[in-house]
Amino acid sequence: MRPLSGKLRGAESTGFEKRQVFDLPKEITIEVTEHRAETGICPCCSKKVKASFPEEVTAPVQYGERIQTLVIYLHTYQLLPCERLGEFFGDVSRLFALSRNRLLDAQKGRCSR
Repeated sequence: MRPLSGKLRGAESTGFEKRQVFDLPKEITIEVTEHRAETGICPCCSKKVKASFPEEVTAPVQYGERIQTLVIYLHTYQLLPCERLGEFFGDVSRLFALSRNRLLDAQKGRCSR
């Protein structure tokens, strides 16, 4: 064990106490993952071909699973109205506010799985 400091210098350490502080980060950021599907020309038939996207990526821009889950939790369990929920995302992310239609789309998409 490390030596004691200050008035306890020279005393034998018998252990320690610990304290923890749980907090949110100063800034909540939105994680954006870009998927690309390579395109090309088939050398055999000269037709344009394209690789596939992951199965869950169905639109050019969409909300991920964690945002959709949070939307459902805040809207259905915490009873946050759509307008306030949209403002919440704008306030905490400083990136975008979700519109009522986007919130309902996210909720509908998650509940249909």
